[in-house]
Parts: sequence; C-alpha cells; structure tokens
Amino acid sequence: MTRQVWILGYDTLIRLLNPKYYPPHHTLTDLHTTLLSSTNRILVFTRPGTDLGNESSQYEYSNSLDPSISKKIDMVVPDDAEQVDGVSSTNVRNGVRDGSEDWKLGVCDGVARWIGREGLYL
Repeated sequence: MTRQVWILGYDTLIRLLNPKYYPPHHTLTDLHTTLLSSTNRILVFTRPGTDLGNESSQYEYSNSLDPSISKKIDMVVPDDAEQVDGVSSTNVRNGVRDGSEDWKLGVCDGVARWIGREGLYL
C-alpha cells in the first residue's frame, strides 16, 4: 500500500480544511476518500510571524479538529523559525511573475529549476 505524506504550511492547512472550497455540499467528505485516506499523513509547518496566531494557537487548532483529521496531522516548527517568516508560495509566485530572483530563496534548487523549465507562474 502506498503512503503519501503531504507537506503544507499552516496557512495552506487552514484553506484545505475550509468547507467553502468543497461545493456543492461544502463538507470535507471528499478529503476522507483522497488526501486523508488510508495511511496518508499531513506534515504541517507552523507559520511564524504571521497573522495566523502563534505556534501554540496553531497546535491548538490542529488538535481541535475532528479526530479523523487531527490524527493524520504532524505539526512541525521549522528549525529557523526565529530567523524567518516562513516560506510563502504567494511570494514565490509573485517573484517569478515579477522577474525577481529573490523567490529562489524560498524553494530548493531542484524546484527552482523545475519552475523555470516549466515556465510556471509566468
């Protein structure tokens, strides 16, 4: 059996679990048969320095979820949480689109090459 580990930032977890993105019934039922099925896990990096609350409140949110979801989530504090504001996929997308090179600091070299090769976000 294949096990998938989804790696997300806390801000993405919030959007992922918002029922408004799952019409027409606006429930999380589809997640249970896809992303949260079987032995799949979600690795969530806390987002320091954001308006999403501190590390403690982010852990509290994940623990307050339905147990069928919360038992699949592993929360992680980035090693460099004190030095950075976290990686923002929005900043990466905007940086690519604007022609800035700074966005490459937010992804590993292989991902940067792939984004460039595929012409992503242009």
